[in-house]
Amino acid sequence: MQKNIIDNKLVIDIINSELNNDTISTMSNPLFHDIRFSQFQNEPIKISRFVFEAKQSLRFSITLSDDRKSLNITFNYNETEDKAQETIQELDIEVVSDLKTDSLYIRLDKEITGEIKSDYNANELTLSIEGMEMNVTEQEYIDTSFVNKITTGTLSDKRGFIKIKLNSICTYDVILKDNTVTIKLYSVVISSESINLTAANVISIKKNNNYQELEEIDMYYDLRYIIILKADLDIVDTIYNIDNEYFNNMQITTMEDGRVKLIINSKDVYAYDISEDDQYLHIQALNPKQVYDKIIILDPGHGGNQPGASSEEGLLEKDMVLEISKKLIDLVDADDSVKIYSTRVTDKRVELKDRAEFANRLGDIFISIHLNSAYPNTSVTGTESYYYPHGNDSEISFSSLQFATLMQDNLVKHLGTIDRKVKTDKLVVLTSTTIPATLLEIDFLSNVETAHKLNSPDFQQEVAKSIYKGIQEVFSIYKPVR
Repeated sequence: MQKNIIDNKLVIDIINSELNNDTISTMSNPLFHDIRFSQFQNEPIKISRFVFEAKQSLRFSITLSDDRKSLNITFNYNETEDKAQETIQELDIEVVSDLKTDSLYIRLDKEITGEIKSDYNANELTLSIEGMEMNVTEQEYIDTSFVNKITTGTLSDKRGFIKIKLNSICTYDVILKDNTVTIKLYSVVISSESINLTAANVISIKKNNNYQELEEIDMYYDLRYIIILKADLDIVDTIYNIDNEYFNNMQITTMEDGRVKLIINSKDVYAYDISEDDQYLHIQALNPKQVYDKIIILDPGHGGNQPGASSEEGLLEKDMVLEISKKLIDLVDADDSVKIYSTRVTDKRVELKDRAEFANRLGDIFISIHLNSAYPNTSVTGTESYYYPHGNDSEISFSSLQFATLMQDNLVKHLGTIDRKVKTDKLVVLTSTTIPATLLEIDFLSNVETAHKLNSPDFQQEVAKSIYKGIQEVFSIYKPVR
């Protein structure tokens, strides 16, 4: 298997093994600060531990000999660290300006492969490009609404930079495509006749006609809501700065096809009601429970530096449950009668208490998806579901036990897995939730055959379908208490 060493340290535990002695041995190496091995544990099971502390980030592969008596570990430098520094020799700068927006198109002679970082203050915006030097020292005096001067060059750590001296305070977007960096600079509006707050949670925008072709994109995981519509608004290509208990700001931009995009950056997760009168378009932020009758909180287990269980081939629980969750989200999103929020949609760590708090605040039911392990026993397979009784079970007429039982029955019936029954355990996401909650252990990654199956997109889709069918059945008998 291949993995990166986390924090430049690799720890290998070998189960049911015993070293010739239990002393700690150390040695140095050009790649490592230290290599140690010891008899880590004797009871209740023997474990030998090997620790490699690397001098830099490495990749490694581990292979076991056919007689299972030798373990071979091969280390390699990370490709990204060995990658040659690229140098930009030529660039072209085009500026398109009007009273409200400046658009800068900076075309380079090479495709940009490194990360672009930005640093902004009231007088200057600096973009730096990782892994690319600029062999171009150039100054252009522009003097538009926002831009006074553009300077390019290379920083002392060999990052290329683009520095924009500003005439006035603004906000910006950076768009990277192939070898072109597009920088859009927008004015910042505090309040005006064209846009204002008619209530703390209502943004009103003056318009000249009724809107058409409404499209909404809920990026709740980034506290962002996008509204795309065809409308003639009094104010476009600007940032409306709000900074109250509901909103940070709203960005209004004109798209290439002439439609208007409204990007709302909020302080919390909200549902939005969009309405209009003769003069204004109104956007109201609401508690999701005011808008949706049925809300699921989905919880893909683990994430980030908490990988969860793993298979012999290096498949990680955190990755596979995320793939199952994405498929489930797609199924639920196609159902207008139900709303789904997920505790994570990327590979990031979320604290257990935060998962439960998110569920209690927004949801009606909570489903945590996991994969099991019985390592070093590789023969165990089957599905099991967990619950923990809540003090308010009788008040809401649908208990976590009922919920777990229903989901367990659906999984076993639909997937054909061994029924390992419903169990109770004091897991944080179950003890800290106050809504019907269950943790589903779909099957065992420690079983080679099952791990291959769990890694199949087709089987992951079947798991998602089974959970979705269970959700439909839950809401047919449970009417959420608000």
